[in-house]
Amino acid sequence: MMKKEKYIRIIATCVCAGAIILFILTTFYQVHTGERLIGSAMELRINASEIGTGWEEKGFVYMSDPARGLEEAYEELSEKLREYGVKDGYVSVLQKRDKHLKSLVEVDIFVFNSTSGAQRFYNYTVNKEQRTSISGIREEAAVTLTETATIHLARLSNVVIEAIAWNGGGGKIVERIAGKVECRDKEMAYLEEERPKPHEPKISWTLKNSTRFGNNNAYVAGSLALLGCTWINSREGYECTYAIVVAGETRDSKGDPIKACSAQRLEIKEQNNTGNQTMLISYDPPYLGAWPGAWHHKGYLWNYYDVYYSFYYEIASNVTREVSNYSSFTLSADELIYSFSSGYHDAIEHHHDPCSVVREWRYSSASDVAHFFIWFHRIKPNQTISFVVTDYLYGPPDLFKLGKPSYELPLVWEIEVSAPNDPSKLSPLEMEKYGIKKFSSEYGWRYTANLLHKLKNG
Repeated sequence: MMKKEKYIRIIATCVCAGAIILFILTTFYQVHTGERLIGSAMELRINASEIGTGWEEKGFVYMSDPARGLEEAYEELSEKLREYGVKDGYVSVLQKRDKHLKSLVEVDIFVFNSTSGAQRFYNYTVNKEQRTSISGIREEAAVTLTETATIHLARLSNVVIEAIAWNGGGGKIVERIAGKVECRDKEMAYLEEERPKPHEPKISWTLKNSTRFGNNNAYVAGSLALLGCTWINSREGYECTYAIVVAGETRDSKGDPIKACSAQRLEIKEQNNTGNQTMLISYDPPYLGAWPGAWHHKGYLWNYYDVYYSFYYEIASNVTREVSNYSSFTLSADELIYSFSSGYHDAIEHHHDPCSVVREWRYSSASDVAHFFIWFHRIKPNQTISFVVTDYLYGPPDLFKLGKPSYELPLVWEIEVSAPNDPSKLSPLEMEKYGIKKFSSEYGWRYTANLLHKLKNG
């Protein structure tokens, strides 16, 4: 595929031109025809510390469009990548040294839109360079020996990996990356097994608030929704899935937009009976984000949001309708969903205590903003717990009050949840009372449940 000099030219050219843009992309899989696909090459980025002691990264180039990025210097390679549907990729240069350079490895990863595309590209490379097939590294692997280097090539799902090693280490790195794919497979299997996948909220609570600052107005509306609850045998508890969408806007005295939305802050805090509840969170883009986003990659989450469309549409409609009662929000519910699915605006995490979750999204001045967040709440059987969700919209710094925002606009939900006993200990009448339904899966018996929820401050 590529020789050492080519990598160095690519990296040097990108660095000199200032064209390296690292998109922090999603860590989730698309499901096509029953196969889990890698969503982005960034999911498989290998850190030097993962390889072993003494390894360090000397260069890295992310390619959002490898076919285009390589077409000038490597026309044939570019054509094949485009023909087989390359999605993205990266080049990484790793080295190991003690007093002297011991190993140098260059890793080339291409992610394709389909498994068949990756397989065709793998076959093209093996046939072109007459590589020898080897076993032990998942689906397909081959190796080539030159006078100075060993070149490992492997295909895993919709990914093709090549490691060119001078003085060894290439096979080890390919195996480490293969392990990342295996971990993703297990993680997705867990999510598919354990997480309910409803298509609309079971319950939702929508609130709104407003305030004046100077001669201007700030408005906010938010919807907190319960997606569903499941009894998980291995965890000996019920697990409920919640989602929140909050939109804010600022307008002058005439009702025209002014850029005075600086941040949104979400706080979730266990309140009563904390020993019998646990919050579980994910850093993956499908579970949190905001608009306007810091990074945009059009449509890369669309398959995920398409599955959950009716859920998002319902709570996004609640939010945009309520905030538009003050002043028309810039985006419709449809546009807001698409904005969430088209970009990833990561949150700033704040560590406080183990009984709370705090996330903050900051904006470089905007008139209209919105964020969403999804989390899981585990509740022990036969327990009543409560938690408080507070979401703030903040204005820019107050010129006359050092360290204070010009306004602080909160929404507060205080939720109480009552969980029944372990379903296996309930009578048929009790199961009917709590809406518990038993179903069979390849992992054994599972139960869905309608846990009693109450908005205490509503």
